[in-house]
Amino acid sequence: MDIVEPIFFCAKLHPRRPAMMWIGGGVSYAHLTQTILAVARRLRDAGVTRSDIAAIDIKTAYHHSVVMLALMHLGVASASVDANTRDVAEAAGVSVTIADQAVPRGRARHIAIAESWFEANENAKPLDDTGFNNDESLFAIKFTSGTTGRPLAMRVNFGETWLWLHENRFFNMTGRTLSMFGLSSGIGSHALLTTLSRGGTFCLAGTSQEAFDTIQLCGVETLLASTMQLRRIAERAREANEPLHSVKTALVGGASVSTSLVQLAQRYVCSDLHVHYASAQAGFVAIAPAAMLEGRPGATGFVMPDVEIESVDENGALLPRGEMGELRIRTERTKARQTLSENAQALGFREGWFYPGDIGRVDADGMLILAGRKSEIVNIGGEKIAPDLVDEVLAGQPGVRDAAAFGIRNAQGDEELWAAIVTDAPPDIPALIAVCRQALGAGAPSVILRAQAIPRNAAGKILRAQLSREIEEMARKSR
Repeated sequence: MDIVEPIFFCAKLHPRRPAMMWIGGGVSYAHLTQTILAVARRLRDAGVTRSDIAAIDIKTAYHHSVVMLALMHLGVASASVDANTRDVAEAAGVSVTIADQAVPRGRARHIAIAESWFEANENAKPLDDTGFNNDESLFAIKFTSGTTGRPLAMRVNFGETWLWLHENRFFNMTGRTLSMFGLSSGIGSHALLTTLSRGGTFCLAGTSQEAFDTIQLCGVETLLASTMQLRRIAERAREANEPLHSVKTALVGGASVSTSLVQLAQRYVCSDLHVHYASAQAGFVAIAPAAMLEGRPGATGFVMPDVEIESVDENGALLPRGEMGELRIRTERTKARQTLSENAQALGFREGWFYPGDIGRVDADGMLILAGRKSEIVNIGGEKIAPDLVDEVLAGQPGVRDAAAFGIRNAQGDEELWAAIVTDAPPDIPALIAVCRQALGAGAPSVILRAQAIPRNAAGKILRAQLSREIEEMARKSR
């Protein structure tokens, strides 16, 4: 059961078609297939077997993608890791790390790649005994968002991945696709596999500026991005007065989508904008065209047919449909993943349901409405404030490249709402606070700080707990 076999078949049908593209480079399907086979052989020669779980710690996106596909070809489970997830991956059973650094990181056996690994060989012969043994074989280790603290590892089997690859019914990734979601995220690796399995071209870009340039140079037709990534790409297009006419459809998620962002994106990126709600534990849950969310704050899409969503009160009692409460989700995927997970409760699984930690409701027409994450709601004198509303106001201000609000305890132990912003030039803090007060009233932050960067995970979600810890540490040192 070789999940990359469709990619090899595309190479037979369209050997010269671009398979992957990036600024300054690209490879055809024939070249990609030859490189996957070459890397797979090197990994097998290095002693990597199906009994291993391999961590991929490679920064160059193309090399990372090829190693991931080579491991899939060999039937070896993998985990794409970074500084936040290396230790988590090792604790989850990683036995070998494949890295582009010569100095080993962690306790697992270390294999250092070299540039010569990625030299295609036209005479490369297929390997014997490839692919995963059966549907129950461990396919990958994915990580939760880390928005509530430390990321957690989650096991994914081959059968589930195969179904996910072929069940994309509501958003079609065709042509040249650019995904801003990292390969360590479920949606990022899914976009890579889906695009290449269907004979499309997968484009690579890291920053929003790279994405803007890549869309123009490569003629990207499908864009996947978080709300902040989409906003930055649209702002680049507005600043350059160059609407991105090649983009035919875009999928955005990771946070609530405001009317201002929808209008900006539809004018400068594409008119066919879709909003989705998803998680590592439950997969895709809700989706809708952005135009259908207008006038419905917090709307994230219609709940999909095979998904059950309920809201419960603080005691876990079921609330009537349409009432705001803590959400719980049940699908065939959540049932399977609860069974696979050794730390099911920590991952949010309880009695067949997945609790994502979000506050929300489902309206009569099936629209999912979010009010914010339960752990991120800030209680100011009894008034509960969702920080993502502050994010949106600040991110829309001139000169603000990124923004995140968060709760922090003052010296008296009371909770306060603060915000961090990333700007190129020194910001006018009093003016920004005034804008927030006008838009949000009591929901405005009392303090706004300038930061070098806002910590985000591979899916673009803000790591508020990490940001709060970093700010508290800075405050402690300054005192």
